[in-house]
Amino acid sequence: MSNDEAFTRWRVRHSNAAWVLVVDPKSEGACFEALHAGVSAILPPSADLAEIAATIRIVAGGLVVFPQEFFAKLSGKAEIVNRRSGEVEDRRTRLSKRERAVLTAIADGLSNKEIARRLRISFHTVKFHVASILEKLEVDTRTEAVIKAAQLGLVML
Repeated sequence: MSNDEAFTRWRVRHSNAAWVLVVDPKSEGACFEALHAGVSAILPPSADLAEIAATIRIVAGGLVVFPQEFFAKLSGKAEIVNRRSGEVEDRRTRLSKRERAVLTAIADGLSNKEIARRLRISFHTVKFHVASILEKLEVDTRTEAVIKAAQLGLVML
């Protein structure tokens, strides 16, 4: 029995299941085959545990997840996707690891004091990181920072 036949049988037996496939997004043929077979998500082999968990939650909610490169090919909008991808990558590299941790805590609704306790840093250091995050994300408030970070994929809400 071929892999295609085996997969088709699994799909029939488990019709309510959502399928997540790990494949190199640069392999267009494999991505198109996966899409044709009915997968709900395609992840790159470099996906970390947080990305896998987020994808499973998203797919369980009835949405589909595809790598930006593959979506660009599907939509014919490579220039838009590439520009946005560059913006996201730029924002990620501009935020330090500690700033990303503070941003995640802000998204969790924590106050500066609570963030300081969670991260075991001083209250003043948290204030410094919050100011830096606001500046780097080019926003004025913590709420705007969380919204922009969610749009850029820096935090999950």
